Amino acid sequence: MSDTVTAILLTGGALVGWGASLLGLPGNWLIVILGICCWWWPDPASTLAVGEWALIAMLLFAILGEVLEFFAGALGVKKVGGSTRSTVLAVVGSVVGGLAGFFVGSGVPVIGNVVASLAGSALGAWIGSIAGERSLGQPWEHSLQVGGAAFWGRLFGTLAKAFCGTCVAAIFLAALWF
Repeated sequence: MSDTVTAILLTGGALVGWGASLLGLPGNWLIVILGICCWWWPDPASTLAVGEWALIAMLLFAILGEVLEFFAGALGVKKVGGSTRSTVLAVVGSVVGGLAGFFVGSGVPVIGNVVASLAGSALGAWIGSIAGERSLGQPWEHSLQVGGAAFWGRLFGTLAKAFCGTCVAAIFLAALWF
């Protein structure tokens, strides 16, 4: 297979990884794995290779994205007195909501999927955290407050992770193509 075809396939893989990160899935790590493969197994006759510094930068941005996503949601819920159960159900709800949003937004290719997935993820976190608080017997006012914190935390956390994923993808593609 030629270097151009391989580079196009790797670029497609990076775009899939970036899109998966918008769904709350570990897409940034897919891009890092592609980078590791291009660093570890370079064909001596190929120009496709990712250097150590690019790989380290990709790893750091992927880790930063995960940390920001986790702590934005969890700290938001804890800050307003939410329970661990609400935090866990917010995470589960955000994954389910993100996937549902992806399919709902399919009518408008790419942009519809991304926007609906992001909105579905935040709404899923909201519903999950409210369900967690209500299952513990908390009043509606408190449950809605925790739900709001989970919604905004998930939204900002996912946007921060997507920004880090954009950096990971850009570093990978720059190392791959240039």
